[in-house]
Amino acid sequence: RLLAEFELDAPAGPLAVVVTRLTHQKGVDLLLEALPHFIDAGGAVVVLGSGDPGFEYGLTQLASWYPRSVGLRLGYDEALSHRMYAGGDLVLVPSRFEPCGLTQL
Repeated sequence: RLLAEFELDAPAGPLAVVVTRLTHQKGVDLLLEALPHFIDAGGAVVVLGSGDPGFEYGLTQLASWYPRSVGLRLGYDEALSHRMYAGGDLVLVPSRFEPCGLTQL
């Protein structure tokens, strides 16, 4: 259902979930660097968040380069975040300053 909601193909590998503010503190630059490798290896990712316009642009570009492997929703939707956590295979939390926050709980 999550794949259909984001109009993604079923990945050969895991479906990663990212729900975060799109800021340097939350490690979004690390995601932008790592996700092409993850996708090229067969993974897919869905991202929900908003924040720094540069990171929003970078994720929009990534979604345009991998339209069937990257799902992006800018903003926040609590119900969608719950569906993402329930439907993903893993949750990515590359936060620089918060080793265990509410996301992991």
